[in-house]
Order: sequence, then structure tokens, then C-alpha cells
Amino acid sequence: MQAHLYKILKDRDNLADTYIKPFQALLLHGRSTEISTSCFGYVRLEPPIYERGHIIRGAIVSLIPSGPASEVAAPVTSEVIGALLEEPALLKALQSLNKENFTKQLEEILLRFYKSTVQTRLHLKTSGAEKV
Repeated sequence: MQAHLYKILKDRDNLADTYIKPFQALLLHGRSTEISTSCFGYVRLEPPIYERGHIIRGAIVSLIPSGPASEVAAPVTSEVIGALLEEPALLKALQSLNKENFTKQLEEILLRFYKSTVQTRLHLKTSGAEKV
């Protein structure tokens, strides 16, 4: 399994540079038929790695299942990654390994996402735009 997941992340990294300069981190992500639930984490490198003129202090890693399970997992994972890129305090909490602060902020972000998603679906249903 380790080799399989490494290959998925490496293949994705080879498609395009995943280095995010302001965060000094890699954004490693992919889909796998071998997992049934989404996985998300941060790998902190001590000491940092220097590669091609970049300092890499860590990597944000996310994996989602392939197939029907990804219909729910992909938008949520995308929202979490987007929040990391747009909310510096969230990434700072992640990089400093402040689990309590990170969890609190992530819950707030996911609650906003949930409310937005529910409101959009309710609007579609009430406007007749959604087919049931």
C-alpha cells in the first residue's frame, strides 16, 4: 500500500510543480481505488529540505477514493485545500502543529462550506432548477 500511495502522489507531482512558495510546502494529492475514505495530513520536515533553490518545510497530503465515493470527498477535500491556501492562520496552525487551533478553524471553514452547499441545494430545489 505504501508503494501504491507513493506512486500516486509522485505521479501527480510529476504532472506539475506542487511547491507553494509562500508556505514553503508541497501540495501532494491524488485519488486511489485502494482507499475507501479520504485522508488528509501534514508532514513537517525537520530539518527542512532544500531542492532546486526552494526550501521545503513540509507537505500537505490529501488522498481521496476513486469512483462514486469521490463525489462527496472531492468537493470537501478541495474546500479544505482551498481554505489552507486562502486562510494563512489555518496553515500556520497546521505548520506549528497546533492541533486544537487547527481543528477549531477547520470546523468553522467546513461549517461555512456546509451552509453554502445546503443553501445552494435548497435554492435549486425551490427554484425548480434541480431534477429529483
